Amino acid sequence: MDRTTQLAALIVSGYLSTTAIAANYSSTIFFGDSLSDAGTYASTVQLVYPGTGKFTTNPGPVWSEDLAATLGTQAKPAVDGGTNYAAGGARVSKNPGFPYTTNFIAAAPAIRDQISSYLTSNGGRADANALFSVWAGANDLFALEDPAANTAYLADPLPQVAGELAAQIGRLKNAGARQVIVFNLPDIGATPGSIADGPSKAAITTQHTEEYNHALFTQLNAQGISVIPIDTFNLLRLLVNDPTRFGFSNSTTPACDLTQVPSSLVCNSSNYAAGSDQSHVFADNDHPTTGAHRMLAQYVVSVLAAPQQIAALPTTAVTTRAGLHDLLRTQLFAGALEREQTGRHFWVAAQGQSVDYDSSTLDPNADSSNYHFALGIDLPVSEQLVLGGALSVDHSHTDYAAGRGDFAQRDTSLSIYGRWHTEPWFVDAALSYGALAYDINRRVELGLSAFQAQGDTHGSDLSLQLEGGYEFTSGAITHGPFVGAVAQEVRIDGFDESDGEVANLGYGTQRRHSLVGNAGWQVAYRAATWSPYARIGVEHEFEDRDHNLTLRALSIPEASTFNMPVTDPRHTRYPLQIGISGDLLHLAGYNIGITHSIDQDYQSRTSFFGAISTRF
Repeated sequence: MDRTTQLAALIVSGYLSTTAIAANYSSTIFFGDSLSDAGTYASTVQLVYPGTGKFTTNPGPVWSEDLAATLGTQAKPAVDGGTNYAAGGARVSKNPGFPYTTNFIAAAPAIRDQISSYLTSNGGRADANALFSVWAGANDLFALEDPAANTAYLADPLPQVAGELAAQIGRLKNAGARQVIVFNLPDIGATPGSIADGPSKAAITTQHTEEYNHALFTQLNAQGISVIPIDTFNLLRLLVNDPTRFGFSNSTTPACDLTQVPSSLVCNSSNYAAGSDQSHVFADNDHPTTGAHRMLAQYVVSVLAAPQQIAALPTTAVTTRAGLHDLLRTQLFAGALEREQTGRHFWVAAQGQSVDYDSSTLDPNADSSNYHFALGIDLPVSEQLVLGGALSVDHSHTDYAAGRGDFAQRDTSLSIYGRWHTEPWFVDAALSYGALAYDINRRVELGLSAFQAQGDTHGSDLSLQLEGGYEFTSGAITHGPFVGAVAQEVRIDGFDESDGEVANLGYGTQRRHSLVGNAGWQVAYRAATWSPYARIGVEHEFEDRDHNLTLRALSIPEASTFNMPVTDPRHTRYPLQIGISGDLLHLAGYNIGITHSIDQDYQSRTSFFGAISTRF
């Protein structure tokens, strides 16, 4: 498999693994210039240059089309009835477009006008469930740097342009937009066009780019406008400095033969200079190739998917705590006969649990393996009351889908529990507090490279478990209904990722509440030395755990924190437990069994447990 084929395969596999974020957006709406334009001028230029019309190595897609394909939306140009308003040559708020010597590009609507067109067509409101993208400013920079064009363009100082764009983004947010991606400018001084102008001119262009980027996010902060920042400046620097790392062979010259065509807008495979749309970073002097656009889309997807991945931390804490609840509940239920016969007990238990998230919106096809170890003491206080305490250690490992990373969780918990039993009624209760620790590895694939954004954090887990029921007795068989609830609060401290370079993100504190109600029927056959038992029931999560996660783009220090929604819907589970407890030669008791549950989204949990107890 050659490197181009490898790159395409990695892109496809990465996209297929991110469907968890697709359901979050009703549509994708783009505002910008040639870097996001999906074919605004195609009908015009294809009259002379068939198979062209986008500012890349045609006929391949640009990043906006790649992103929309990933999310199950579309990025069709607005002139063709779509939601991509970006037009090559567009400036932030001034006209004409750049370069003004090309008639149709000179008529490119400014970002101000693009947003006006969208809002007008949508009754003055922005779709709160859509994902918006705003990327502009390069053409204002070009106008400012071009002495011949400066007068014609009425170029504004770059900080003023940045403030104008911030105002337009604020206008969009005020109309109801919640999730808005905002790109800083790539290092235009590193493009083939700037390099051809000489090192002094390239350095000035880089300085102007940095000035604009700093002003943009400073202005957004000053106006209290929260956006999702995308760092193309440092991404392009990584790509230009080491293209082979990402699967490219050339980052200094265009893929298009500019002696045959004036720009990538009218370039296709018939006039490539050398290589392919995957081997070169740049299509012409300023614009990315199809391969570079795909890599940018991967980067954007990684930012959009990160909150859902990190939201798995408290969700896994809820899942693993359910394993401890099972152990304690089973000890209270299955060990009742032993306590009646032999009094105080010391016990040790182990449990292995496998969780398959399947179609869960948390992270499709992710899976988790959990291991519990516990030791405890049962102390009969009276004929009706038994109290106890337990120390447990849990270790779990969760793999994100399609190799997108993993995390390990450790939970060390103390529990006090008890059972009040006066035939035919019983009430069980357990209060548990745990200290959580996490090691996180979020893998971000960019081209043929993979960034390992790593982090570690801590947290706490407090839960209260109550269950009561009624027992019918017929000879050696005891059976009856039970009903109960588990209330839980999980806190995960905020943390910053490292080692992921441009992919590093920071996360705020997460707090999650869970309230699970359960009901069902249990049965046991109680012989002299052994007792098989079974439970079947239903569990329902009453808390709507959807929430916002606070993030930071660590490679853009000027950018403020931003919030992104994560989804963890209510679940209804159907657990079945089968086990057997008994006596080993009057020396120790045992309890072994299996629990399996499945919910309406086909998230399944299977656990095997075993315990040994001895009296003292």
